[in-house]
Amino acid sequence: MMSSPLEPDKTGTGSILRVVLSYAHEDESLKEALTAHLASLEREGLISSWHEGKITPGDDWEKSLYEHLMQAEIILLLISSDFIKSDYCYLVLVPLALKRHEKKEARTIPILLRPAVIRDLAIGKLQTLPANGQPLTQQEDQDQALAQITESLRTMIKASLAQIINEPFTARETARKGLLSLRLLPQRNAFFASRGTLFSRLHRTFASAHNICIQTLYGLGGCGKTQVALEYAHSPHAKDYQALFWIAAGPQRDLLSHFLTIAHVLHLPEMPESDQKQTVASIIRWLEEHERWLLIFDDIEEWAEVEPFLPETGQGHVLITSRALMTGNIAASYQLDAMSDQEGALFLLRQARLIPLHASQKSLEETQAEQARAISRRLSGLPLALAQAAAYLETNKIDLAAYLSLYEQNQIRLLSRRGQSGSAQTDHPESVMTTISLALAKVEQVSAPAALLARLCAFFHRDTIPEELLRTAALLLSPDEPAPFFDTFAFNDTVTRLLVCSLLRREGRNVSVHLLVQDVLRAEMPAEQQRRFAEAALRTLCRIFPSGEPSTWTECRYYLSHALVCLDYAEQWQMLFEEAAHLAGQAGYYLAGQGRHAEAQKLYERGLQLLDQQEEQLTTAYLLNHLGNLHLTLEQFTAAENPLQRGLAIRERLLEAPHADIAQSLNSLAGVADHQQAYPQAAALYQQALAMQQALIPQPIETAQTMNNLGLLADKQADLARAASFYHQALAFLESHAEANPLIVTTLLHNLARVQRLNNNLDEAQARAQRALAICEAQLGAEHGQTAITLNGLALLYSMQGKDTEAEPLFTRAINIWEKIFGQDYSRHSAALAGLAQIFLRQGRLAEAEARLRRALQIQEKTEVRKNIDLWPVAAQLALRYEESAANAQAESIYRLLLETRQRRLGANHVDLLPVLDAYGAFLSRAGRAEEAEIYSAQAARLRSQQTDQGPS
Repeated sequence: MMSSPLEPDKTGTGSILRVVLSYAHEDESLKEALTAHLASLEREGLISSWHEGKITPGDDWEKSLYEHLMQAEIILLLISSDFIKSDYCYLVLVPLALKRHEKKEARTIPILLRPAVIRDLAIGKLQTLPANGQPLTQQEDQDQALAQITESLRTMIKASLAQIINEPFTARETARKGLLSLRLLPQRNAFFASRGTLFSRLHRTFASAHNICIQTLYGLGGCGKTQVALEYAHSPHAKDYQALFWIAAGPQRDLLSHFLTIAHVLHLPEMPESDQKQTVASIIRWLEEHERWLLIFDDIEEWAEVEPFLPETGQGHVLITSRALMTGNIAASYQLDAMSDQEGALFLLRQARLIPLHASQKSLEETQAEQARAISRRLSGLPLALAQAAAYLETNKIDLAAYLSLYEQNQIRLLSRRGQSGSAQTDHPESVMTTISLALAKVEQVSAPAALLARLCAFFHRDTIPEELLRTAALLLSPDEPAPFFDTFAFNDTVTRLLVCSLLRREGRNVSVHLLVQDVLRAEMPAEQQRRFAEAALRTLCRIFPSGEPSTWTECRYYLSHALVCLDYAEQWQMLFEEAAHLAGQAGYYLAGQGRHAEAQKLYERGLQLLDQQEEQLTTAYLLNHLGNLHLTLEQFTAAENPLQRGLAIRERLLEAPHADIAQSLNSLAGVADHQQAYPQAAALYQQALAMQQALIPQPIETAQTMNNLGLLADKQADLARAASFYHQALAFLESHAEANPLIVTTLLHNLARVQRLNNNLDEAQARAQRALAICEAQLGAEHGQTAITLNGLALLYSMQGKDTEAEPLFTRAINIWEKIFGQDYSRHSAALAGLAQIFLRQGRLAEAEARLRRALQIQEKTEVRKNIDLWPVAAQLALRYEESAANAQAESIYRLLLETRQRRLGANHVDLLPVLDAYGAFLSRAGRAEEAEIYSAQAARLRSQQTDQGPS
């Protein structure tokens, strides 16, 4: 808001001339030097300058340049040999400038930057600057020459303006000159930063109106409403108006006296000062009789405040800025968004004078730009906060990194300051802290429930707060006064009070709040009150957050950010209660299902810390089981065993068997034994879990999961018929109970397809694999870990059928998904890499096949998985292809790679060394290296002898 009445600008004309600089890019530095000198004319309110360096990224530069050139009153052609050489400058821009000059629509002035021959060119007939005719680069003192150019322009501009003010005012003359003839505006803010497409939206609505059109800009105090309105009044859209008036309410809310100043600009007949009503009527009558005017009312609190000053008829436009969402005869209302990180960074750096006023985003040093973006992000792009930061930076001469560190430790003290630096002065007299505190105080005067809701919003994540959370938490805090929160109509009225003063935004059934509003509201509360609100928010999430099962993933995504914020409060305030720990488990289980394993593990561990360590509870076992299963998923079998055993022990002590939770723990522990190839132990645990589940009320998902695990165990022991039987049983069991958990269903379909593939039933296998993939992509998402498993299975099928074109992209997709979720050393990578290597072998791409093989071997060495896919068949084929190509060195490197890798991983006496020893020996023999071949043949013979003595492995 503007704090004082306005007078016409210093020229006395109410006019400002638009200057466009046209130049060649080779003269960028000279153009910058000139614009720095022209800044004095801008400060005087004589001109507004523009050049193509001000075009924002993404805009149509040619269109923008043309529009500004056609609207300019003064066109400066910055002449050099490069300017003459440029087809665009000389063949497009110069003719336009000369045409407007000849029609007296604009004045075109060539400025000689560097030597160039222009005597016989069309621009040679124009008077040039510098006045002595010497190019700028040949002047002894360039700054002095630029100052003289500026002074010449000042003299010419003032003469033109004097002529304009003495001419009779008519709409026709105004249109012909393209000038504002009546103007009552504050000085343009040189630090203004672009606010996206808002100007074009305002302009479109105004342009489409046939009668008086009223629009409003509203939002939190300090969000830049005044500056947006002011810049709109100074923008190229101002050419649409013959009169432009700014009326600011100011701290005293004295809208009337500000409105009356329009009478002086309009040269209305003198009236007694006491007859203000008649003066207002005369101004309104003038507005009704004229068109193409813009009234801007700044810092209006309510519609009734501005309504007496609006004409009933006419064809003008009204723009209102307000902290409140207004109702009335409004064509459109726009809630002002925060600046983007990039906009905020540029605004901050300019305000703090860390970069030149007209520096572009492209010209920023990356480190400086990133630090400025970080500050903008932390201040959530609020212009008032950024202006305060700029003032502090300039006054205290500290760097950006130091400010960011200081802010994290002293944010409320910094938000309470108003800068005194000239560069950081804004139209807003209060600090961020004061602005928000006053807004809440006004709300509290009329509605205590609304103030309570505002404070509650400070304890959830700032974006997309479901109203259900607010209502539940508010009822926990005010159980004796439920009406404003229980009754839908009353609740809507309560929220509306916060919307009107822009403390909240509402989107559907969610609200959002500015980060700095949260900071200030929390800081104003005593510590005990903060704890009470934080606990209400936490207990609300404990009640509402879903289980984390796939069927609840949409709801989990909705509540997750709020759960994470509330769990931070649990740690901060040491709220050690079981519900909070359980919430950590549910949120972690959801994240694990999304492949966000590191975040899930932290939540499980945080949950355990929120429990009484002296007394193990069922929630302890719940978290330990989740943690152990997460380690299983990550193939960290050693790390999985301890938490799973601890969880089982707690459940067996506190629960009476048979119980589903005990069966769950048995199933998980069986998975550890399974992956460690302790198959008899795994089978016993799986069977024990299955018997317990079958003795209980049917639990389709858990029972199907155990059946699937028994099928996998049979598969690993090469009993494919038994494996298929378990898979079929599990699917039938799910179907009989109408359960359709996508994770278990797709797992079973994938496993059945694998059995059918191994039995060479490729058509049936393909149908199941395609169905599994379709379910995964539809219900789990294209980037889910289970989706990658089904992609890999289908790719293997295509590869077996020789459909390499279909198989290759599926293998690649699977690998990419696993790398994002598990990193580069996930064991399943080796199967997909082997599949790709097989395809490349068939296509004769031996180097690519070798690269995939080597990567697969590296992965197998790094994982705890004991039984990996056998890479020998691919390696043997590759070595033979190299040998056939007479590339014996590459062939031998493959044999040695396989042999050394297996020896390191399995030991020197493992049976899996035999095929490599035999093949390597045969290769050496074919290569005529009989003695070396004998060595490996002898090693193979000894190993066979040992295996015979030891019996079956």
